[in-house]
This record gives sequence, structure tokens and C-alpha cells, in this order.
Amino acid sequence: VYGTFFPEFFGSTYLGSVRTVGVTIMVFSSAIGPVLSGYFIDLGYLIDHQFKFFAAFSTFASLLFLIINLSIKLPEHAE
Repeated sequence: VYGTFFPEFFGSTYLGSVRTVGVTIMVFSSAIGPVLSGYFIDLGYLIDHQFKFFAAFSTFASLLFLIINLSIKLPEHAE
């Protein structure tokens, strides 16, 4: 899915730039996750509370991006 999504959605013109930003965000997110979880543990939050928080945050972010995606009219084919 990863290899076909970017060219299909963004086109091939700026494929390298789009993938670079995507990979950078993914690496940063995977690096900040353990730090954030450790900080919550230091504050005294149990792991099940952290799971609920991260699930709620992911759901909120997904809904926000869905609303944004529905409100923006994209071109038929981005080539």
C-alpha cells in the first residue's frame, strides 16, 4: 500500500518531496512516542490510561483529517 499510495494520490511530479516529508514525519513520530509515554509514566499515569489517551488522540486526528479532506476539493488526477 505504501509504495502505490503516494504516486496514485499525489502524482509522480513531486513524488520524492512528498515521500521525504512522509518518512520524516513517520520517523519523528516513532521517536517521540517512547519519550511521551515515559513522561506520562513519570507523571504517574498507568499504561492503560495512556492507551486510552493515544486511542482518543488518534481518533480525533483521523476525524479532523477526514473533515479537512471532505472540505477541500482535490483535482481529478494529480499528474
